[in-house]
Amino acid sequence: MFRGRDAVDAAHAVRPVRPGWTVDGQLVRTADGAVPVGALQPAHVVSLPALEPSMSNGQYHNGDGGADHLIADFLRTSRELIAAQRDVMLGYLGTAPAGSYLSPTPYPSPSAYPEPIYAEPQPALVSAPAASAAAGPERAAGAGSEGAAGGVGATGATVGAEAPTQELSEASVLAAVLAVIADRTGYPVDMIEPDLDLEADLSVDSIKRAEIAGELATRLQLSTGGDIEELAQARTAAGITALILAGLTEAAPADATTEEPEVPAAEPAAQLLQPARPAGDAAPAPVIVAPKRLVHKEFELAEAEVPSGELKGRTFLLIGDGDLAITLAKKLKALGAKTTAKPAAAFDGAFFLSTEEPVLPDAFPTYQAILKTNPRWLLANGPGDGLRGFFRTVSREYPDTIARVVEHTPETTLADLADGLIAELSSVDREPVVLRSAGTRRGLELKETGLGHLGSTGAGPAGDGAAEAAAIGLDRDSVVLLVGGAKGITARIAGTLAAATRCRIELLGRSPLPIEDESPAVAAATTEAELRSALIDSGLRAPAEIERAIAKIRSAREVRATILRLGELGSPVRYHSVDVLDTEAVHHAVKEIHADHGKLDGIVYAAGVIEDKLIAEKSPESFAHVYRTKVDGAKALLDATNDLPEGPRFAVLFGSIAAALGNRGQIDYASANDTLEQLGHRWSGVDGRRGLTIHWGPWAPTGTNDGMVTPELMRSYAARGIELIDPEEGALTLLRELAWGPESATSVIYSASGRWR
Repeated sequence: MFRGRDAVDAAHAVRPVRPGWTVDGQLVRTADGAVPVGALQPAHVVSLPALEPSMSNGQYHNGDGGADHLIADFLRTSRELIAAQRDVMLGYLGTAPAGSYLSPTPYPSPSAYPEPIYAEPQPALVSAPAASAAAGPERAAGAGSEGAAGGVGATGATVGAEAPTQELSEASVLAAVLAVIADRTGYPVDMIEPDLDLEADLSVDSIKRAEIAGELATRLQLSTGGDIEELAQARTAAGITALILAGLTEAAPADATTEEPEVPAAEPAAQLLQPARPAGDAAPAPVIVAPKRLVHKEFELAEAEVPSGELKGRTFLLIGDGDLAITLAKKLKALGAKTTAKPAAAFDGAFFLSTEEPVLPDAFPTYQAILKTNPRWLLANGPGDGLRGFFRTVSREYPDTIARVVEHTPETTLADLADGLIAELSSVDREPVVLRSAGTRRGLELKETGLGHLGSTGAGPAGDGAAEAAAIGLDRDSVVLLVGGAKGITARIAGTLAAATRCRIELLGRSPLPIEDESPAVAAATTEAELRSALIDSGLRAPAEIERAIAKIRSAREVRATILRLGELGSPVRYHSVDVLDTEAVHHAVKEIHADHGKLDGIVYAAGVIEDKLIAEKSPESFAHVYRTKVDGAKALLDATNDLPEGPRFAVLFGSIAAALGNRGQIDYASANDTLEQLGHRWSGVDGRRGLTIHWGPWAPTGTNDGMVTPELMRSYAARGIELIDPEEGALTLLRELAWGPESATSVIYSASGRWR
């Protein structure tokens, strides 16, 4: 019974040693129940004094620095919590650090417990006060029992700390920045020029830049007034260095005897650079689950009505010169407001009244210029392709602006339309999309709406999608066209189709037909780091050139692997190298596929690019590129099917949850994917066709066909508590939606997480 196992007969087992400490779910305790001195301490009340008026300006502040003490205590206890968790895990694994309070039994006396060490100091780069801060939580947080160590002020400076014996120089900060970038990218430091563009030349996206900023805050023990988000926006090593040095200058330590600075409400402590994460602190694991089915449902909103006299003296910019603009100007004037058609003039709000289609992407520069003035109101008359996703994103990036698109029914008169737009100047709510008709006012909200048992679990006993494929009408003789390359989510969907049906699969992608022409050294490299090293060894020295080569190699490998896998699953497969923006080439490819097989049963469109930037930083060219790649490609594909004698029965357009909810930094992507809804809806107008737009939440990367969610982005989602779609479940979800979803549904959202608002 015990032979060959690690189990031991209880009668002969060695009695286990009584543990020297326990964990009660919150605190580490000794065997007798006491809390070690260096461990996480029980919660206690941090008292704040009454607010006193400032002698200088009459504003209220904490007379003896109680708010700063509260912040410092929060930072200290947060670090203690993480340090305690670290030492518990290391002690459990038998590798507790020397001097840790998790020493082997017998347990040392409480007086022997040292303060935990939070981060390894960088001798060449850390100033004297920073090195001292690493020695213990009280000093790291700038808090002392009698106020001698000071607290953290609004700028993030350590108030009352000792004056630094040496300052971080520009050279030392730049060296640290280059070292962190080298560590994150795999490039030697000597290949990283200070002025290299991190994104364009080194493929460091915004998520990686945030990680670099956080690592720098840890390595340099920064306590500056800069925001880590601001630091992550810098595009070069020189730019990051300049921001750090500027923050250090602004955060010069104050004398301990000086009056405590006031804490402006606009600069909360949460905006400070994040404190160093203790060594051994593990990032939260991502949660990967099956997606939920959500749809937009209308709900009643309170009627908006601008109070009499509120608009008197206000100035409004009117974009548009049609009858609606004339009518609106007259009504605003009657309410005491002024109007202007000149964007350069000062104004309180703006109405975008253009009736030309399409509004986007051409109108983006105008919207951008208006938003730069931070208007109180920004309204547009709808509907318009992409405007819902556009205004949802504007509302997220400009929370102080009432931004909304107002949609009226076609029979609404000009007078009623103008009255409705004026009424929306009321701030009774913050809805970015408002539907008005016959005296009603409605908004849109996401509601979970399942497809019943079959829609959630599948019909077949194997759960492989075969029953769904049969319900859709797909079999070995069917032909399905997938646009968006043989990579990422497109490849996963193709694999599920092949496994369930063995149908003929046609793939359209922008990448050239992959040819296996790698050198032996490159062919032996499997990871991105190994590829980078192999290319450097081959003589390439320009990082931008190396990154392009890596992207090309990995793309070709993924396409080849997808084609091979589909063939192994039993599906005949063919790859076409076509740019979706080349309308003629798209039409030619669709006609050729139909001619070769005599049929085309279905289409899945997943092409698209992302170039994330906030509205204020987005160039019109970039907006147009992201928008047109998604929208114009879909138009070309759907239009090509109209010329076929017998077109496909379904066309699935892959959108994004960014369109359904808006997302900071994705104004172009949200607008483009929102436009897909209208394209699919119009395509469904022909009997026997279903155009379906699926707005996906993020899919979890698993190492194969990962799509746009990088490992760095996955860590960011995990830290924010956002669940990710299980790729296997996501692919089967598509088949279930086509099989069991109502024909009337032309758009749906599938997301694993509800934490998007």
